[in-house]
Amino acid sequence: MSIWPANKSGPPRLVTNLDVLKGIDDGFAWTLSPHGGCVKLVLRAMNQRLRLGPLDIVQLTINGTPWYYGTVPEPSHIEQPDVEEQVILGGREILKRALMDGKVYRNAGVYAIVRDILGRLCPPGVTYSAALIGDGTGTDTGPTLATFYSPTATLLDTLTGLAKSAGCIWDVDVLGRVFFRPANAAPLTVPYAGQRWQRLRVQGADACTQAVLRIASAPSLPGDGQLSPGYLPRTVTTTATHADHTLYGASQAVEPPEGVSVVRSQSLPPTVYTQLVGGTPPPVQTPENVSDGNPDSYAVVPIGYGWAVLLEQFAGRCVGFRMTYEVPQYNAASAWDLAVLVRRGSNIDAQVNLSTTNGRTTITAIVPPDASMDGATWPTTVGLETSVYANPPTPTISMWIYELTLLVVDDDAAQRVAESYLQPPYYQPTEVELRGLVPPRPQLTVTGSPDGDVTGETGAWEYQYTLDQYGVTLARLGSDGQDDEARAIRLAIRRGA
Repeated sequence: MSIWPANKSGPPRLVTNLDVLKGIDDGFAWTLSPHGGCVKLVLRAMNQRLRLGPLDIVQLTINGTPWYYGTVPEPSHIEQPDVEEQVILGGREILKRALMDGKVYRNAGVYAIVRDILGRLCPPGVTYSAALIGDGTGTDTGPTLATFYSPTATLLDTLTGLAKSAGCIWDVDVLGRVFFRPANAAPLTVPYAGQRWQRLRVQGADACTQAVLRIASAPSLPGDGQLSPGYLPRTVTTTATHADHTLYGASQAVEPPEGVSVVRSQSLPPTVYTQLVGGTPPPVQTPENVSDGNPDSYAVVPIGYGWAVLLEQFAGRCVGFRMTYEVPQYNAASAWDLAVLVRRGSNIDAQVNLSTTNGRTTITAIVPPDASMDGATWPTTVGLETSVYANPPTPTISMWIYELTLLVVDDDAAQRVAESYLQPPYYQPTEVELRGLVPPRPQLTVTGSPDGDVTGETGAWEYQYTLDQYGVTLARLGSDGQDDEARAIRLAIRRGA
C-alpha cells in the first residue's frame, strides 16, 4: 500500500504485508464500479502506527497489481492506539474539492471539453491523460454541445453532467487516472462451479423506464420584455422510453445536468420587407449578415421606415432567440419604435422593446410556445419590426444587427441526456462468488447456475483479501449491493424528503 499526502508531493510511504508493526489487522475489503472506478476500501488498523492523515491518498497493490486508488476522508486520531476501521473513498472524491472556472464552451465536442477542463484544472491527486478521454486516440471531439457553462461547480458534478450529455461513463481508475468514454466494455462469461450463489431483493423503487426531460417551461425576457395577455407557456420536453416501459410504467420527470445546454442556435436566412406605403425608403443593407456566423459583420436597418427583418421557422422546436445589435442615440417616437416580436402562427407570444445602446449589446430570450400549441413541432417567427414615422430622421439614422438567431431544442443532446436516466429493474438480481480477484465488467453471464444461464448488468464488484483468503470476488447482477435502509435513505435524499 502506497500513501501520499493530499497534494501527492514527494515519494509515497510504503506499507507491505510484512509491516505488521504498522497495525493493519488482517487484510482489506474494497468495492469497484462495473467500469473499473474505485468506490470504497475498508481496512482495520491502529492509526498510531499506520499514520493516515486527512485527505491522504492511498493506492492498494496486491502481488504487483494495482487494485484500488482513493482518498482518506476521516482517519482515526493520529495517536489512536486501538484498532479501528479506516475508510478510503474512491479517487473521484478528490474531484469534489476542485471547482470549475468561468470558461464558456460553445459548439464544442464533449470529449474536447473534458480534455480542456482536466488539462487546466485537474487536481494533483489524480492523473489526466488525453488518451483516456473518448475513443483512445486523444484527439476525437465527441458529441457536440451548443453551450456548456458551469462556474463554481465541482469537477465531480461537471464530469457527471458531461457524461450524461454524451451517453458516457467516467470515473477514476485503480491507477488514479480519470477516464471518460463510451460504455463499450466487453462482457464476461464464467461457468458456475458450485460457488456461493445468492438471490437478492429486486430493486424497483428507483426504477425509471420513461424519462421526460424538461427543457424549457418558464419564459425569460430581457429588459423591456413583455408577454402577451393570456400567454401560458408550454413545457417543452424530450422523452426517452425503455422497451420495458409497457410492463413497468415507471416514469420520471428529470432536468438537464448543471451547465449542460440542450438548446442550440439555428441560423436562417432573413426575410426583409417594409410596412411603408408609398415612397422609396433607404434599403436594409446586407441583411444576410445577421445569420452569417461572423460576429463582426452586420446588417444596417434604417429607423423610421417600417422595416422588418424576420426569421421564419415553419416547423421546428424553437424556444427563443438571441440578438446582438447596436442602436445609436436618436429621438425615439415611442417605446416600441424598435421591437423584437415572437410570433406563433397569428399570435404574438412576446415582445422585447429595444432602446439606444452604449455600444454592442446582446440579448437572449426564452419563450416556449403557448400551452395551446399542439404537436411535436410548431411554427415560429422571430424578427425585428420598426415603426413608420411620418417624418423619418434626416439624415438617415440606422441600427446595426450583428446576429439574430433562433434558439431551438438540440434534439440529439436532449435525447442522450434523457436516456442516461433510464434504469429498468432487473428481474433476477443475484450475487455470485468468483474465485480469485477478477477485474470488473459491466455485464456478466454465469452459465450453468442454479437459475440456469443468467446474464445481467452488474452493479457492484466487492473484493476481499485476507491472510486466510488470498482473493475473493463477489459480483452482483442487477443490484448495487446496498441494504434496504441505505437504499431508503438514498431515495429520500434524491426525492427531497
